[in-house]
Amino acid sequence: MFEMFKQFRLNSKIIKERLPVGLFAIIGKQGAGKTSCAVAMLCNDYKYHSKERYEESKIFYRELKNFGYNLHLPPNKSLYFSSERILLANGVETWFIDPAKFKLPSLSEDVQYFPRFSVIFLPEFDNVINCRDWKNMSPYLVALAKYARHWDLTIILDFQCWMQIDASYRRLMMYIMFVYESYFKEPNFIMKYIFRRKRKRIWKYVFCDNQLNAFIKDLNDMSVDLSGLIKTLKNRVADIKKYVFVGNVFNRFESTSGARYFLRGINDYQYIPHLKADMTPAGIEEYCENHPLTRN
Repeated sequence: MFEMFKQFRLNSKIIKERLPVGLFAIIGKQGAGKTSCAVAMLCNDYKYHSKERYEESKIFYRELKNFGYNLHLPPNKSLYFSSERILLANGVETWFIDPAKFKLPSLSEDVQYFPRFSVIFLPEFDNVINCRDWKNMSPYLVALAKYARHWDLTIILDFQCWMQIDASYRRLMMYIMFVYESYFKEPNFIMKYIFRRKRKRIWKYVFCDNQLNAFIKDLNDMSVDLSGLIKTLKNRVADIKKYVFVGNVFNRFESTSGARYFLRGINDYQYIPHLKADMTPAGIEEYCENHPLTRN
């Protein structure tokens, strides 16, 4: 009985963790549950952390008013964006993001601006950059991946053909999740009828710190055992050491200088609701035009 409750608390703690800042790549075979896993991540993050994301963003934009900016946060206090409609909670949906405008703001390209601390999800992102010719890739798309941390963005990209993406862009991914299985788990009798627990959807995946893995490959030219990454680092690369500084080192320099890029040329944010599904011939044609299978 104790082990059952211990496991329940562990599961509750895992889903309540705030999604970290950075670039996620969710990959896996067709039907493994990549998109549903990402949707679950957004819904859990909204449930437990949407208020604190909004409050942090509000504090930041109050400070920007001193510099002449008059930027508005969303009326529903939701900082979640996706190219497809996601129901985060009753009556709350993600805001629409156009994958073609998903770039670092510039004066020469049409881009979509995101408030600081936003969470962004783009499924089937390999359709957007499905090429090995990195020279044809927008430099502002690459720059967005590079500076996402400076704007405290959490970006989740759903890939199906991982190796078709150019290596220069793959290297910018901070985290990789390879989803290989998903299934429902029914609660036992006590949890179901006494505690009224509902059945859970569970995803099994391999998690990889992509940039640390790339670093080890560069130094060792070897395959890394993902289950013992730090052990491999200790035994085959070097000793793990700590460097200590007393005080707040972040007061000594500007750690998010790239934040300026996210305000370049901005007037205000646009919060675009998703269009309702239209299964008429005209609606189908409009959807296919707005979601092309090939990029320009």
